[in-house]
Amino acid sequence: FPELQKDFSPFYDSRGIRLDVFVEDSTRIIDVEIQTGLTEDLRYRISYYEKIMTVSSFKKGRPYREMKDRYVIFICIDDYFKHGKPFHKFRYYDVENKIFLEDGGYLCVINASAFLNEKNLERKAILEYIKSGKSTDNFTKKIDDAVRNAIEKNRGKEDFMFAGLKYYDAQVYAAYEGEQRGIAIGLAKGIEEGLEKGLEKGLEQGSFQAKLETARNLILAKVDLNIIANSTGLSLEEVQALVNDV
Repeated sequence: FPELQKDFSPFYDSRGIRLDVFVEDSTRIIDVEIQTGLTEDLRYRISYYEKIMTVSSFKKGRPYREMKDRYVIFICIDDYFKHGKPFHKFRYYDVENKIFLEDGGYLCVINASAFLNEKNLERKAILEYIKSGKSTDNFTKKIDDAVRNAIEKNRGKEDFMFAGLKYYDAQVYAAYEGEQRGIAIGLAKGIEEGLEKGLEKGLEQGSFQAKLETARNLILAKVDLNIIANSTGLSLEEVQALVNDV
């Protein structure tokens, strides 16, 4: 039977995941996620979910050949990849020799907005229902009835869970945006301070070079070295060092 809102937190200091729908049998583990909004990090999230599922479901001491196949399916209302395709399927692949790794990991992103491009009528009806809520065959009508009954039965609980998940997502993305904004501000401040220090150093070096040039001219004019030092602000040692260069 499927489990709803299943949590995986394999390590104390790592980020855990909460799966919308989780199913497991003797050979497979399956995660189905409903993605109502698109975020830039979706591709990383899909990959991370598959890895956490692998670690969490594989028991210590078991041989690797007993690892179950892992399916991570993200059902998106809109087109994340902007290709107009209803299905995107991913596996580890050797691009040079054109062979699959066959490690049992399968990632799928479903784009419900491309239902018009799906040739299979049953899958087209499901995608259209996901996108628009319109049931066009017997199967999607049964789904719609089940959904309505579930919503009515668990309305209060559903609203609470939805609000909780939205709040959690808002916290995560607010923290990320805050971190990125802090980095940007820090970088801008660092650049500004660097320019100020660079300008200050440049002015100091320019002033020093001007003093040296003045001292050289006075040395050529046979002015006393002590007078040159007092006039330019250079030390007597610095003036004496210039005598050998003139």
